[in-house]
Amino acid sequence: MYRFWLWDVFAGWEESDYGNIAMVRGVFESGFRSFDMNHMPGYYGFSALILWLYDDAVVAAKLAATLSGVGSILGIAWIMKYMAGSIAASLLVLLLTFQPEFSLYSASALREPMYAFFVIGVLISAIKERWWILGGCAALAFLVRFEFPLVCTPLIFLLVYRYGYTILPKIGIPLVVTILVWMIYCWNTYETVAFWSHAASSNIETGMGAEAVSQWDWFVRGLEIISSLLCYVLPSRIGWLIFLGWVLSPFIIPKQSRAWLVLGLSYGAVGVWLLIAFIAQHDSNHNLYWKWMYPLIPLVAFCGVWTWWRCLSNLSTSIRCAVWTVICFITIPMQLVQAQYQIQRADRLYRPQLELALQLEQEVPPDRLILVDNIPACWMNRTIHDRKLISWFDVPVPKNDPQAFADWLEEENVWGVLWFQEKWTQAPIIAPFLQYGGVWIQGKEVLKEESREDGYGWIYYKRVE
Repeated sequence: MYRFWLWDVFAGWEESDYGNIAMVRGVFESGFRSFDMNHMPGYYGFSALILWLYDDAVVAAKLAATLSGVGSILGIAWIMKYMAGSIAASLLVLLLTFQPEFSLYSASALREPMYAFFVIGVLISAIKERWWILGGCAALAFLVRFEFPLVCTPLIFLLVYRYGYTILPKIGIPLVVTILVWMIYCWNTYETVAFWSHAASSNIETGMGAEAVSQWDWFVRGLEIISSLLCYVLPSRIGWLIFLGWVLSPFIIPKQSRAWLVLGLSYGAVGVWLLIAFIAQHDSNHNLYWKWMYPLIPLVAFCGVWTWWRCLSNLSTSIRCAVWTVICFITIPMQLVQAQYQIQRADRLYRPQLELALQLEQEVPPDRLILVDNIPACWMNRTIHDRKLISWFDVPVPKNDPQAFADWLEEENVWGVLWFQEKWTQAPIIAPFLQYGGVWIQGKEVLKEESREDGYGWIYYKRVE
């Protein structure tokens, strides 16, 4: 219920939440034949299935994430109950319920909750020794985020050590076949089998690695970033005492305990998270790390809670209650503060565009054209409608030609124009003369600023008739 309540409270991790809504709609309208190579098909395909039941891509995308997030909590709680009992499982659920990324991103249109759900499915299958099912869950996790084969490597080594090489075909066949099928699809659709290439190059291009003056400088900067992530970002989000429990886990977990499987997978998840950060080298405060951190949160939290539970098991009930009270009173308020920060950040950067979309839906006649992109366009296209929307990518005028732009406004009888300062939107390339706001006049055409948000960088103009 808390996650459903957050649907209206949290305006999104970034504009890509709304881009995911558009991609879910696109998959559905293509008859499940068109998938974006960079984002993998799993989340969008499963979300699009919901559109068969209810024609609203926002509901479909968020519901898929929320149900996956709830399923992740139930799954990791089942593992804890299996290993340590109901009380330990309840404590884990309590600490995960209010964890900022694990709660907020389950209430938005992001694929990480579904990825975490299948990752935990892999763990449950490993614990129950259901190898074919493990391979199926691994294949599904790969279809949501392609780095999973790297993430599960430590787990596979542990399983082979415990059960021998005979389990590998049962695990590997579903995963390898799925990877090959996806590569064939990418070859037929995009003429490449390197489905990871664009996402990897984009992360490197948008990071700070290119700014390094030497390989040594690049190496040192990478170490600084991953040190900050591991020693501050992760513990501050998951709880310092829970993080300490995770660090101490290998010294506490008995050799034959299946908790090693959770710990091994957590090492894989944290390791890949840090590897991406080391290579891409975004600033350690970048919100990309918050999203990428999502699937490792239940794994690290499990190990932290399990370690504390085992360390306190021989103490009296009153002492155990006191220690757990301290852990919860230190961790949960800190989590709520972090969650409130992200909610306020989303309200500042993304909610104004969402409110603009709602306003345009109310006031613009269906037969009038709107030049709109990004969050408003994705939101307004969430359902089948008769509105006339056009993107900056499709405006048929020369670059930086005010008169041609004015002629086009008149010819198409445009109602309003949403201008963005970021170049990738094409708005500052086609119409750099709109960057100043206020009133823009070109011949008989007049655009008047109605609203703006300088933090994100957009201005909405209404055409004066």
